[in-house]
Amino acid sequence: MDYGDRILNTASELFFKYGLKNVTMDDIAHELGMSKKTLYQEYTNKKDIVETITEKFLTNHEKEYELLVTEAKDAVEELLKLMENLNYIFERLNSRIIYDMQRHFPEAWQKFKEHKYQFMLRKIIDNLNRGVQENLYRKDIQVEIIGRMRLEQIQIALDPMIFPPEKFSIKEIHRQLLLQYLHGITTMKGHKLINKCLNVNED
Repeated sequence: MDYGDRILNTASELFFKYGLKNVTMDDIAHELGMSKKTLYQEYTNKKDIVETITEKFLTNHEKEYELLVTEAKDAVEELLKLMENLNYIFERLNSRIIYDMQRHFPEAWQKFKEHKYQFMLRKIIDNLNRGVQENLYRKDIQVEIIGRMRLEQIQIALDPMIFPPEKFSIKEIHRQLLLQYLHGITTMKGHKLINKCLNVNED
């Protein structure tokens, strides 16, 4: 692993743990056991590191999502697998990252928004159409409306003003929102499949 990748990996861990604003270039250099001179030879400033990490994270997320879609047997399994994937991220995520990115790193936030409204929205709508075709989702849902609602649900889960991190677990917030979403759009067949996947017995 070269210096650049080591810096990105270490900075990512610090950002996930403490947020973007609270981590300095000094902190990153210290954690790496590296001189600041060497650090600045690779990246000109923290903004450069944040934007590079954001690009890599979003690219990796797209690849993982595409793989997840192809491996899922149906639309419901696709969303439940996605929940597992996001739970891994949420377990490591400091909720202030999104807030810090919006306030202090607008270029990185713009990349995140483009990913959200281009890639993520398209995938949510694709899943809705898939579920309708598989008779797992109701045929009367308006996919363009419901898709955007679901997209904002994901954003809401990360808002510390709505869900203070000292009171709510991001992982549990996301789980509850996803299950409410799924139960709102599924047919009886889809509802039974959710219960089967989650080992829920309603008898």
